[in-house]
Parts: sequence; C-alpha cells; structure tokens
Amino acid sequence: MFRVADCCGVFAANRAGIASLRLTSGGNAVHSDMLAWHPSETPEQASRQILNAIFGTVQYSMMLRTVPEAHKRMMAHWIRFSREHEEALQHGAFRPHHPEHQYPVIEGEGAAERIIGVYTDTMLAACGPKGKRIIVLNATGSDHVLLDLAFAPEDVKAFDTYGNPAPAPTLAAGLNSVRIPEGGYLSFR
Repeated sequence: MFRVADCCGVFAANRAGIASLRLTSGGNAVHSDMLAWHPSETPEQASRQILNAIFGTVQYSMMLRTVPEAHKRMMAHWIRFSREHEEALQHGAFRPHHPEHQYPVIEGEGAAERIIGVYTDTMLAACGPKGKRIIVLNATGSDHVLLDLAFAPEDVKAFDTYGNPAPAPTLAAGLNSVRIPEGGYLSFR
C-alpha cells in the first residue's frame, strides 16, 4: 500500500499525489491523505475533497458527530458510488492528463464504463470513442465543464452531489460547454 504525503485540505496535492503514485506503484493500492474540511462548507464544496481523491482509496478524517447531516448524505453517496464503480476507478486503465497542471483531467476505464474526473473548468476533457457508458465528475468548483464529444450522446442523465437526478443538458458531437451541478456528475452512452 502507498499513501499520499500529508497535504491536509489541499485537494489538488492529494489528486496529484494519487495520480503520481498510481503511475509508479506497480498496481499496489494507493490511499489518499486523510480528508477533512470545515463543517461550514457547502456539501458541494466539501465533495471536492472526495472527488479529488476518488481515483485512490479515499480515507476520511472527519468526526462524524460534528459533520452536518447534509455532509453525511453527500459522503454516503460518494462511498456508494466508489463501491459501484470500483472497477473503473481502481482496477481498470488509468489515464491522468497534464501532470504539469497537477492532472486536471483523470480517466479510469473498466470493461463497461469510462469515468472522467474534471478538476478545472477551463480544461477540455475528451470523452473518447463510442461504446461504453461515460461518467463525467464535476470537481471544478463551478457548475460547468468543457467536453469534446466524438459522437452525439444518448441516455444523458445528470446528478447532484447527493446522487439525486438533476436537469440533463442537451449534448451534441463536438465541443460542448456543459452544465453539471457543482460536485455532481453526468452520465451518458
């Protein structure tokens, strides 16, 4: 097992550490630094800590008795999401992009799906070829991401940071500026 060096509260350092360790660990488990955030943050803001660590084994360091109920619901959703999509997040092909910018786009791909974490709203994320379900995680801190789609997507669904359905955007082949709830995600085929 490998763990990212201490970087409490610095989610970009956690993300970059996870990506660098996964590229060099020879397939060993890579754990995040312990996650913590201030209880006054919105659930969407707090979810950025989790989404920046989601391609590693996420470790929480919050006193649950002091965490607001909305944060607990958000955490429970992302724990379920991590379990349901473990193959793509932890065991499949791993492609972090642009190390010179602390990996602002990271992809994990399993047999049935491709998960793309987008961490900067000014970075274009290419969604790849047709054939698999694609999930785009919005960890940018805003409510939009830039996507390059090689095809016109079908079965487009959006979700908020709790996993609740949200209004789905209309997507087309080519470049798209897409509204995705902050701390939420988009799913399509």
